[in-house]
Amino acid sequence: MFIRDPVVRLVVVNWLLGMLAGVLCAGLVLWVDSAGLRSLLERSEFWVQGLALLFAGFAVTFGGLVAGTAIMLTKAEDERDASS
Repeated sequence: MFIRDPVVRLVVVNWLLGMLAGVLCAGLVLWVDSAGLRSLLERSEFWVQGLALLFAGFAVTFGGLVAGTAIMLTKAEDERDASS
């Protein structure tokens, strides 16, 4: 990878993985037609904007959640030294 700083790499990789999970979950919501969301989008004249908001919202939310969790679960240097 081109990112040399391990902390930045940790955040970017986990954010991208979270975004992928968010897009997959948004697709699952549409496929299952949870709460009639797909039906509502099909009847709307603004279905493109609705899809963009749905997928972007899920991607950003899941990306932030996964990146934040990865940061909070990393051990500090002194914790790593004590466990060795």
